[in-house]
Parts: sequence; structure tokens; C-alpha cells
Amino acid sequence: MFDLAAQPTTLPQKYHELFFYGNKATEWNAEQLEQMPDWDNMIAQIKEQREHPLQYVERQTG
Repeated sequence: MFDLAAQPTTLPQKYHELFFYGNKATEWNAEQLEQMPDWDNMIAQIKEQREHPLQYVERQTG
């Protein structure tokens, strides 16, 4: 979503490789599966990402 909106992201690059538009979990290889973060870590990073656009706007207008 943030890539499409040209917004900066704080998520790890491996998320882009795993979850980018058109990627399917059924097509992940063993190396990609090993890169999967644990559930709690992924949820925490996504919550942090949700707050990032607000901080970005504040820095740009601040």
C-alpha cells in the first residue's frame, strides 16, 4: 500500500519480497519461508508502520 502511494516504509525489505502485489504464499520457496518473521514480531512491525505516515507528514510540515 505504501509503495503504491509513494510513501516511505519502515518495513524490512524481506516483507516486500514476500508480500508484494502478485506474490503468493503457495509459491514461496524454502529460503523465503525461512525468512518469515514470527507472528508477534510481524504484528508489532505492522502496527509501527501504521503510525509512520503520521510521523512522516509531521516532519515534512514541521
